[in-house]
Amino acid sequence: MTLKTLILFVLKASILLNVFAIGLKASVNDATYMFRRPGKLVKALLAMNILMPLFAIAFVLTFDLPHAVEVVLMLFLHFVGSGEQLLLKKHNKFSAVIIMKK
Repeated sequence: MTLKTLILFVLKASILLNVFAIGLKASVNDATYMFRRPGKLVKALLAMNILMPLFAIAFVLTFDLPHAVEVVLMLFLHFVGSGEQLLLKKHNKFSAVIIMKK
């Protein structure tokens, strides 16, 4: 097994386990939240699938970056949109713990 194959396997396993862990904590209400709010669903899909890739393409075309940086930037900007809600959820839990300790 080459290093490249190992890194790709670890990344795929990490994504799979993260999605599985999030799914274990989700209720039926959580799973249907966006379908009950079609306006928010359209905005979220537009932001993740159209605006973020367009922003990344514009950024890559504007600046003269090495090819590897361009690829990483495209991937990073794509995953920022999809992971944002998870980060906000963790931040809100941390804030609630700090407020409760005061």
